[in-house]
Amino acid sequence: MDFSLTRHMADDGVFILGVIGEVDAVTGSKLAAAIHDAIIAENAATVVVDLAGVTFLDSTGISVLVMGSHLAAKCGAAFMVVGARDNVRVVLEVTGVWNALTRPAPPIPGRVERQP
Repeated sequence: MDFSLTRHMADDGVFILGVIGEVDAVTGSKLAAAIHDAIIAENAATVVVDLAGVTFLDSTGISVLVMGSHLAAKCGAAFMVVGARDNVRVVLEVTGVWNALTRPAPPIPGRVERQP
């Protein structure tokens, strides 16, 4: 199974994770760890997960993305999925998470502002 990640922190506090290959039960933990590190260790104000290079996404991958979104919200960071194409986009749409993962979260009253 092919899987790789690229990581890039932009000057504006946006952390971009580029994902390539298959996200499944075997590789999902690597993506989960990268999302966690971006939010917690890197203190990113925004995490963008670019799925343009993903060829397969199963329920594990969906779960990782949803949990990443929840962790970001809990920590006051924004989280967004971009670049999903073809069957990966269809999977996200059919499971009902497409809109939640591809739109920036609106500000939540009382949310602690993060310092970039």
